[in-house]
Amino acid sequence: MKIQSTVVSYINRSVQLSVLVLSLAASSIVFGVSHASVDDHGEHDALQVSALTVTWGDYQTFTDVKPANGMRKAYAESTFKTLEEYMHKLAANLPQGHTLAMTITNLDLAGRVLPGSFTGLGLHSADMIRVIKTIDIPRIEFTYEYKDANGIVLKSDTVNLKDMSFMTGHNPLFSSDSLKYEKNMLRKWFKDTFASSFS
Repeated sequence: MKIQSTVVSYINRSVQLSVLVLSLAASSIVFGVSHASVDDHGEHDALQVSALTVTWGDYQTFTDVKPANGMRKAYAESTFKTLEEYMHKLAANLPQGHTLAMTITNLDLAGRVLPGSFTGLGLHSADMIRVIKTIDIPRIEFTYEYKDANGIVLKSDTVNLKDMSFMTGHNPLFSSDSLKYEKNMLRKWFKDTFASSFS
């Protein structure tokens, strides 16, 4: 009887220990899933909710969104996408809950596209190239509306943005960036307009 009782007791303890281990493992699994879900959900929200919305006008009416080579529509779409991605980075500095809506009505890229024979680089006239000179400044025209977290309009305006000193002023962007002048112009506008949000 004593041996049987000892065996039963040992079995009971083994079962209790197994239950405890399984319980702890289950808790760890549930916690891990819950933690991952929160992270995934948070990241999803961050991608879905942005401080900035940008609406682009008809590229065909814009002053200069011309490619040196390739189709104009594809070049315009690529240019808009690149500039908009940069504007989203700038808008990330705005206070939590604030929103900025921009409607771009005109874009005039720095420089101008000319036949290669006009550049003095020994190119054929059929070859096109964008030539950057101080006279051909970058310009962006747009309207914007800036609201706080309660939807109250804090600022709104029609802007004709241009950079007369685009070739001589400070530009922190890479020299290889084909849109460095336009991006720097936008960077300075964001910093001047929303000074309290930028260091």
